[in-house]
Amino acid sequence: MNYRDYQPQQKELFGYRPEDVLEEGHLAFFIDEMVENLSIESFYDRTQSAGNSAYDPRIMLKLLFLGYAIGITSSRKLQHQCQENLAFIYLTRGQKPKFRAICEFRIKHSENIKELFPQMVQIAQKLNIVKIGRLILDGTKIRANASSKRTVKAEKYDDILKSIEGYLLLSKHQDNEEDLIYGKDQIDNYLPKEILSKTNRVERLKEIIQQAKKNQLKKVNATDPEAKFMKESQANKKKPSYNVQIAVDSDTGVIVACKATDSTNDNEQLEPMVNKVINEQDIIPQKVDADSGYYSNESVGALEAQHIDTCIPDPVTANRLHRSNSNAITNHKKYTQEDFTYNTETDAYICPQGITLSHQKSYKAGQRTIRIFRSDNNCTKCPDRDKCITMSKKAKYKTLHIDPVSIMTKEKFKQDTYKKRYKERSWIIERIFGHFKKNLRFTQFNLRGLRGAAIETALLCIGYNLFTLQHWLPIKEIGHLVK
Repeated sequence: MNYRDYQPQQKELFGYRPEDVLEEGHLAFFIDEMVENLSIESFYDRTQSAGNSAYDPRIMLKLLFLGYAIGITSSRKLQHQCQENLAFIYLTRGQKPKFRAICEFRIKHSENIKELFPQMVQIAQKLNIVKIGRLILDGTKIRANASSKRTVKAEKYDDILKSIEGYLLLSKHQDNEEDLIYGKDQIDNYLPKEILSKTNRVERLKEIIQQAKKNQLKKVNATDPEAKFMKESQANKKKPSYNVQIAVDSDTGVIVACKATDSTNDNEQLEPMVNKVINEQDIIPQKVDADSGYYSNESVGALEAQHIDTCIPDPVTANRLHRSNSNAITNHKKYTQEDFTYNTETDAYICPQGITLSHQKSYKAGQRTIRIFRSDNNCTKCPDRDKCITMSKKAKYKTLHIDPVSIMTKEKFKQDTYKKRYKERSWIIERIFGHFKKNLRFTQFNLRGLRGAAIETALLCIGYNLFTLQHWLPIKEIGHLVK
């Protein structure tokens, strides 16, 4: 492929140096130098092609990085910036990419762009800026580029499919009649484009509903069927969204791993995110902190088995930590496992009513040994039966499944060290999401589908990291230090 001439080493622009106009230490200078030192061979298409020359990938990467760093993510707005904003004009050296070229580049090289994210973190790690000793995880919901009005509920699947079949049958009948009039090979020349596109949309809607019906989804969005309905923290209604996951180095605030998922909660994201850091950066963190949404005995136990110190409370412990006043506990509360007292001498648990639960048997769950305790007395006439945890109406005897990971977690959060770590976690990582949504106003993806959400998540995090690394890495030393 032919590329337009691009010489970023040329310092003169319009007869004056940009450094004399842009403030010293402007982010554009840092991005310019960083991109020049990245390994981006995979972005170049070496095959010969006819037509106009393509823009150099360095130009496109620089304007995308600066745009996502300052909250300009629309390809049309980026085109406008390349015409009027001196920082963008400096990065492109006066070239003016059209919005279609910007959008096509972003989609075509989505996988290559995502691979640049770990490369930048590796550079920061190589320069001893990022050490990944303590990892902090969190997630946030960002709306998909889809209208809620285009949502189809399960009870309407069959009716809509029936209507679509009728429409397509009628269209096919009309096609056969027009074949006789105009000829089979000439039909497309006489059909208006809007008719053809409508038929395509209807067929696409049919595929979406059939797939949703097959997967037994309660509802599906016809604009972006990959988006799941998720509730934002400050919203009452569920909207088509994606779950953005990030892992942050606690010392520097640099994002060391990121991804977009269609998972409606964080419960299954703990191990995948930690493994993503391990695989991409070739380092096992010493500590991992997260909120209770990530907690499960299996996931926490798997990390502890790798000698990773976790600070992740279970939901009950987190609820206790969040209470500002312990007097809020009433006599009508449900019992928790902590209300059962363990007697080390008899190896038994005592319930709040004084009933003994003796050890019955044990079983293996991965590397964990789960111990089962059952009440010695019949619990059907217990006055606190309705308060007892996981006590079904038919059960006569109370049973406790004691997981060592759960016991370990509860013991940890009795210590001030872990309480302090858990409190620090929130302001270290949640300010990043606040920056995305409040400062950059990034509350909705531009691209559709999980693939589009993934590439924009990577660009958003790259922009944030460039902004953060700028304070740690001198611009003049980037080339020397990286090499």
